[in-house]
Amino acid sequence: IDLTHANDEPAKILFNNIYEGLVQSDENNNPIPAIATHWEVSNDQKKYTFFLRKDAKWSNGDSVTAHDFIFAWQRMIDPLSASTYKFIFKPILNVEKILSGEIKDPKQMGAKAEGDYKIIIELENPTPYFLSLILHESMLPFHQNSYKKQGQDIFRGANLITNGPYKIVKWVPQEIIVLAKNNHYYDQANVKINKVEFHLIDDQNAVFKKYRAGELDYINNIMSEKIGFIHNDPELKKQFFSTPKLSTYFYGFNLKDPVVGNDPKIREALSLVINREVLVNKITKAGQIPAYHYTPPAILNYSNPPAYDYKKLSMKERIERARALYHQAGYSKENPLKLNFKYNTDENHKKVAIAIANMWKTSLGVEVTLENLEWKVFIQKRKEGKEVQLYRGGWIGDYNDPFSFLEIFISDAGPINDINFHNKNYDEMLKKASYEENIQKRASYLRQAEKILLDSYALIPLFYYVDTHLVQPWVKGFNKSTQNILNIHYIKNLELTR
Repeated sequence: IDLTHANDEPAKILFNNIYEGLVQSDENNNPIPAIATHWEVSNDQKKYTFFLRKDAKWSNGDSVTAHDFIFAWQRMIDPLSASTYKFIFKPILNVEKILSGEIKDPKQMGAKAEGDYKIIIELENPTPYFLSLILHESMLPFHQNSYKKQGQDIFRGANLITNGPYKIVKWVPQEIIVLAKNNHYYDQANVKINKVEFHLIDDQNAVFKKYRAGELDYINNIMSEKIGFIHNDPELKKQFFSTPKLSTYFYGFNLKDPVVGNDPKIREALSLVINREVLVNKITKAGQIPAYHYTPPAILNYSNPPAYDYKKLSMKERIERARALYHQAGYSKENPLKLNFKYNTDENHKKVAIAIANMWKTSLGVEVTLENLEWKVFIQKRKEGKEVQLYRGGWIGDYNDPFSFLEIFISDAGPINDINFHNKNYDEMLKKASYEENIQKRASYLRQAEKILLDSYALIPLFYYVDTHLVQPWVKGFNKSTQNILNIHYIKNLELTR
């Protein structure tokens, strides 16, 4: 359980409840004080000074200091840690040079502790979303003394020293994580729930049954086939929440694969024949929005994103265009394209994959082998690019800005760029956007970058996510705590009346 390797939503939910950062999110995703009581920003918007509370404690009773944050951040950007989210730190002075190897010492990053309770961060350029960036779990603190004493053993569940409202008391991989209230937490008097169990269950039917039996207080990612049933049950309907989410569901190509990577005509044809309206209305059925561009709607500082030109065509016209491209690429019903598609074990992903495979087969004659994998194996294969042609992907914004979606496909983004997209013009547009202070000019660079990505057909945007939840009536406070597009949940804000 290591922050440097967190790269999925369950990890995000866990870490946001066992650690606490400089700031936290309110219900509208605005940063509010947490370990930092307040902060100051210089006139040129390039220097942030955070003042830390002095009553914050780790779960072993040690004081939380500025040095714990700096240690954690230096570890995140250290090449030896192989951190998933090291790119999050790029706006900070010298970090890009550290990541490229130009500067060897992570201690040269532009973030310093001044005494025990003050942190000064210097940026390369003004970054309008920087406070939202601080919300990201990669910028949480870490108890450096325990790491220095125990090394990697510290990450084995109950060994972990945390500074949030909860600490881990039990961890059985692939089964359960149990949290208990951290009695050293500065606001522990207002933490109403003493014990939390995260049940790790792949079988969504089993999850739904356990919820209906009252064995689970809360479940998410509701099976699409249950949505109609829920809406027809007056009690379940009251317990159901569907909320917008800053996230895009897509299929990604491995551009290193000799079959799909070398011919954009194939990728365009596969994108054309997918009926996204059928997907959201007949398959997912929870209010998802069809996606014809990559960045999700309602994202800040970004209007009129580029979109696929075929959006205005009828399905008949799209299929005719796709068949022409398919034949140009050398495929036909007699010589069909054969694809392997990988997805992580989940009934919703399976239903979407079966529907799309059928669209490809019916319209083009493509033969698809569907392969479902356990999450850890699925992520590893995506990162390595081994035996991967096409895979289920999704991206949840780490902060409310289009840069959060587009930066993962920069050439040097590392394993998080698992479509293996490399385009100098794309990189240049994002570099210009990262330096540009004018919001309109910056948006123009971002639009140009997204158009390059879309024109390459390196991925297939399918729809924009919503969060689906079922919450038992004895859980109080969930309505307020979940109505945010970043899907940040703080269990400390909840209460059980049963």
